Amino acid sequence: MKKIKLLSAVVALVMAFTMSAAAVETLSYDFESDYVGDNASFTSMSTFWVETIPDVGTCCVQEVENGKALQFSGYSELKTCDAIEGEYAFSMDVMVNEHAATTAMANHGIFVRGVLPEHYVKNNNFNGNDWPLQMNYYESDFYAVWEGEHGSQGLGGAGISVAADDEGLLITVKIYTEDAMNIASKHTVVPYPDGVFYDEFFNLAFYDNGTDKIDIYVNNKPFVTFELSEAGVVYDVDGNVAGDEYFGKAVLKDAYGTELASFENTRINSKSSQLAFATREVPSKLFIDNINLVTGEGAIASVRGENEPTVETKDTADTNAPAESGADTSATAPESGATTGDVTDGDSAAGEGGNTGLIIGIVVAVVAVIAVVAVILTKKKK
Repeated sequence: MKKIKLLSAVVALVMAFTMSAAAVETLSYDFESDYVGDNASFTSMSTFWVETIPDVGTCCVQEVENGKALQFSGYSELKTCDAIEGEYAFSMDVMVNEHAATTAMANHGIFVRGVLPEHYVKNNNFNGNDWPLQMNYYESDFYAVWEGEHGSQGLGGAGISVAADDEGLLITVKIYTEDAMNIASKHTVVPYPDGVFYDEFFNLAFYDNGTDKIDIYVNNKPFVTFELSEAGVVYDVDGNVAGDEYFGKAVLKDAYGTELASFENTRINSKSSQLAFATREVPSKLFIDNINLVTGEGAIASVRGENEPTVETKDTADTNAPAESGADTSATAPESGATTGDVTDGDSAAGEGGNTGLIIGIVVAVVAVIAVVAVILTKKKK
């Protein structure tokens, strides 16, 4: 009877570890087995992503220096088929051409915490034209065209986006405004860490806990963090048939915890997160490779580990007082300063890749338990 109880305990432990592993799912894409010229819809991404190319644009596999990557240009968009609920880790290698990095208005972006565009239509009646506009990620919010005074113009209608600027990562938060189409952009430029350049592939990662915090890493090191609060905000002017909700407030901090910007009345999705890549101008090119998306409880720990990486201590004398969004600040980021304000105009494998550490841990734990049981049973026989 004791042996049966002991074996039952072992089985329970093994099942617990197995269930923990099953809670995390991984999708990975590297495009090496795809044909040059294939649209994203002809790759394995089509099982979880959908592309939109309404006009002159591309979203297809192309040769790059070290293999193949997905190239975006013109009016193009690739987004998850649905919004992700809960925790996830989302990473990819990024590179842009010079035009994409130096254009006056950011015309490319990598989005998180978006809302489904098909549920989000605004009436762009500038100059008296009645023009229902579905807020796809490649669309402009037309805020500068409307001569808005509470933000800048940018891509998309909702979420947080990151673009590779010539001076650093251009981090954009979509906000609600009372003027124009009730959508505007707030931009913050955070200089790249040493050794990172927009025209060479670098790794960009988002670690979203699914509730109130998003860490953004560059080349596997902490870069900035969003702290989100006041979930559940609804803007009546949206005619919100889909029940979308937003965070009332967001705070952007650098890797040292210094506040770079704060945002009120955001359009950052507080219920879920649609992910997307988008471009808007033909000369601009965005290259994406080695996409890795891990979802489910424990996703972040399975990729990043239990212990969060730290950065070297910064001399506080080098940091100026934080500034509200819409002003300039020289508050220091991981390697340099940040400017906040108006900026003018593969293959799919579930349970692989980022789960390696988790699987190894399970195997080690199970082997250890079995070894202990074997020792106990041996002693009983003696």
